[in-house]
Amino acid sequence: MYVVALAHFEGDPTTDAPALASLLGASAYDVRLWLKGLLPRVVFRSDSLHHASSVLSGMIRLGHGALACHSSEVVPSASMVRVRRFLLDDLGISADGPESDSVGWQDIRAVIHVVQRTTVDRTTRERVVLPTTRGGAVAVDRDRTNHEHDLEHVLYMFLREARRPWCLRERDARYIGLGDRMGATSRENFEKVLTLVRARATRARFDDRFALGEMPVSRNVAVRGAGQPEPTLSMPRESDLILHLLVTWLTRDMAAPYRAPPGEHPFG
Repeated sequence: MYVVALAHFEGDPTTDAPALASLLGASAYDVRLWLKGLLPRVVFRSDSLHHASSVLSGMIRLGHGALACHSSEVVPSASMVRVRRFLLDDLGISADGPESDSVGWQDIRAVIHVVQRTTVDRTTRERVVLPTTRGGAVAVDRDRTNHEHDLEHVLYMFLREARRPWCLRERDARYIGLGDRMGATSRENFEKVLTLVRARATRARFDDRFALGEMPVSRNVAVRGAGQPEPTLSMPRESDLILHLLVTWLTRDMAAPYRAPPGEHPFG
């Protein structure tokens, strides 16, 4: 599947949205609604390289910032290097454990700070007393579902040379590698790691738009009783796609990350 995204809208949404809407086969209202959220935003999908290329070219002619990719090139967050135990030094960061590896600070091309939102549908069993038609009462057990929201900070490091990205999750990481800088909470320690990475990976692009504002896609889980939802190392597929598009846009003047499927050609 070929995907085209809007990364920057040029002009006044009131006067310039209709032209973009006409190109995309959408309404001007849809375009203005997209612009109320964070970019990049997927605005067109097609199995046809020709159609996707035509839309991409049209968006660029209108003066907008646009980019495209094939869905096969998106690295799922579950396939990224899991940074759980780690060490930081002057040369780079090392991940310990089953995926023991290291990366130099100069090899990090983008540092992305995201807050992942999980909607928890928690179902509990409660007993209520209901009146009967004969003036009495009867106890009945029934399910009650409440909706809760959980937020977790996530740090992504996208590397050069087509290496798998690295992912450090706030509550999954073990912060012993911070040494005497380690704080009392995972949130505090995550911020310290983020500050250290940003200070040392000076050649990397940094973005935290999806930490200050929500990703357009959240995870939903169902939980029964007082238990906690199972931890996950992945985001929804659509979030992985948006993250890929964001990094592509931020690093577009570095090395083009697009890799076309066999027999196809990348977008021009």
